[in-house]
Amino acid sequence: MAEVVQRDRNMGVFGIHAAMPSQSSLPIMSRILVVDDEQGIRDLISDALSIGGFEVQSAPDGLQALKEIRSGHFDLMILDVNMPKMDGYEAAKWLAQHHPQIKIVILTMY
Repeated sequence: MAEVVQRDRNMGVFGIHAAMPSQSSLPIMSRILVVDDEQGIRDLISDALSIGGFEVQSAPDGLQALKEIRSGHFDLMILDVNMPKMDGYEAAKWLAQHHPQIKIVILTMY
């Protein structure tokens, strides 16, 4: 499991302690799509998952995420709520209707 430690509350800088189990000790869930309009958050989550052995792709908004879903197979989507073009709720609703096998984790900074 990755431990995310806030380094500087005012600057919003976070660090990662990569104490993740190997992919072989986790359920078969290897392709993950990380969706967040803030590139720093997207990169932080993607890097932590990559260190853990997962195959990770990312998208900056819900519309781009749907394009990625249509062009490839994913087991999990980590999805921010507040994004331009298509928010996380809309993307999750579409995903549940069209690809119910993909697990969804919804994040928000509120």
